[in-house]
Amino acid sequence: MTLLALLFSCLIAAFAPGAGELPPTTWVFPREPAVEAMRVTAEAIFSATQVTWADATGAPVTGFRPAAIYPPLFGRDLSWIVPAARLFYPPSAWQPGVEAFLRRQYGATTTSDEDGWQAGAGALPGVLHSDGRLDKASAVSDEETSLIGAAYSLFEVQGAAWLTTIITGTADLTESRCDHCAARPRDLAAPRVIDRLDAALSWLWDNRRDAINGLIWRGHTTDWGDVTLDPTAPNPTDLDPARALRTASLFDQVLAWRAAQQLAAMWEALGDASRAATWRQRAADLQAAANRDLWQPQRGFYRLHLHLAGPACAEGPPCATWQHPFDEGRLLAISNAVAAQVGFSSPAQTQAILAALAQAQLAAGATQPGLSLWPPYASWTFPQVDMQAGRYQNGGVWDWWAGVQIEAEFKAGYSRRALLHLRQVARAWANHPGQVYEWQARGLRPETRQPDLAHASMARDYAAGAATLVQAINAGLYGVEWQAGGALRVTVRLGEASGAITSTLAGAGRALSYTYTPAADALALSYRTWGVGAFPLWLRLPPDRDAAAVTLDAADAVFTVERVGADRYVALTGLPGVHTVTVRILPSPPWWEQWRLRWRYLREPGSG
Repeated sequence: MTLLALLFSCLIAAFAPGAGELPPTTWVFPREPAVEAMRVTAEAIFSATQVTWADATGAPVTGFRPAAIYPPLFGRDLSWIVPAARLFYPPSAWQPGVEAFLRRQYGATTTSDEDGWQAGAGALPGVLHSDGRLDKASAVSDEETSLIGAAYSLFEVQGAAWLTTIITGTADLTESRCDHCAARPRDLAAPRVIDRLDAALSWLWDNRRDAINGLIWRGHTTDWGDVTLDPTAPNPTDLDPARALRTASLFDQVLAWRAAQQLAAMWEALGDASRAATWRQRAADLQAAANRDLWQPQRGFYRLHLHLAGPACAEGPPCATWQHPFDEGRLLAISNAVAAQVGFSSPAQTQAILAALAQAQLAAGATQPGLSLWPPYASWTFPQVDMQAGRYQNGGVWDWWAGVQIEAEFKAGYSRRALLHLRQVARAWANHPGQVYEWQARGLRPETRQPDLAHASMARDYAAGAATLVQAINAGLYGVEWQAGGALRVTVRLGEASGAITSTLAGAGRALSYTYTPAADALALSYRTWGVGAFPLWLRLPPDRDAAAVTLDAADAVFTVERVGADRYVALTGLPGVHTVTVRILPSPPWWEQWRLRWRYLREPGSG
């Protein structure tokens, strides 16, 4: 019996039915111990960034702040943290934080404490302070969509019943636009979670959608960033109303598209097919507009943003669109990886995007993925000192975005490249155990990192970076995807490498443990589930190998062979409980046959 199989057997014995709590999330990856160690670091970061306070009504607020140097709760960061944090923490550790943002939803006269901005009824704050202050960055348009993403993660755990929870807020929402509320005027007088989410996305569509091209607009940032280029803005994250430099960024289109799809799924779970159809159509229209105006087929990636005309000038007509004196289309933004990760881009677009990102890493001399922008804007294009070329949001390397890119590579079918990139980040983390840098200079080697901002951020406990790397491992490498309605999907992408994982939705009563052992003639998977039914189960075949037969326990199993990107999988239906899957694989063909097949595939890509 192999060591991994022995560990799995012990796990099954320790957590037999009736034994109490489910096993905690953990993983084993003998080929690269640094990947195993990433869990310990991530858990330490989550523990260090967890916050709790009581709001003015006495209601608890819990969640995860971005890092120690960022004390408040940020809705954007929370949306990236909770999909991973829920593998270690029950909803009580972060659900009150999500609901706190909804409770502080803007009314018609709500003002941001930092700058006095009145965004209007339905908007959501971007930042919550423990002393009750709230703020909203007027330069960005991803705060509503981010909070919807966090809410969707909670919906996947708590189910549709949570969406009907009444959230009594501090402002009147009855003046906000809410198409479905006309038939049910009570909704905004005593709004449910779903009503607040719908009002938030409706606010975005009404207030931040360009009338000419249908795209969501923001200020001029580095696409996903929140620091504006405008030197006359009252704050680095706000617009200057007099200038109002407007852009339609890829990041906003992708997150708005995802939020509309998520909102549609939540409406469907409540049985409102009409409202769901409305949001799905809006998502489709936005995706079509983005592909029309932002996709660059000759470059193989999306343009980071499109410059738009601002509001009316003093003489009446719209101000002329402001442009840079260089071709911005050549700048590759990391939000292309987000487009690939969430399924916004087509398979062909995703293949081109991921190849372009890998090439950009090499061109930039970066030691790992997560390059935020390449090439960066020239120094002093942005007036802030920390926005010079190659730093922070202007070309810095972020573990946050590395995790997104790696997960996208795994899911798109480029597992070997994804594993290479994962090992690069894991080895960087090994040089500073227990720490996750917010960002670093692209040419900085892990063993020579310096503690000043010329080389890396002062934040050493960046929770979003820890979270996206956990997701790259859990949902990417090991392929465990917890979905709405109690559903589970498992895509074992280990290939030639052995490994084991326990993935548990803390506090939800759902878990999966599996051990995977490849051999020369077979792939063996032993697994156990808790709290789930039958599920799609895919196992990646080693390169140039084919499946001869598949058994589930002792019985022959019906299977198909599927291709995703460069990967090929055996696909079958997994059953709940304790089971063993064995894939008998054919011997490798002789070298001349491998070369013949590769040559044929190059000449006829659809042939195999």
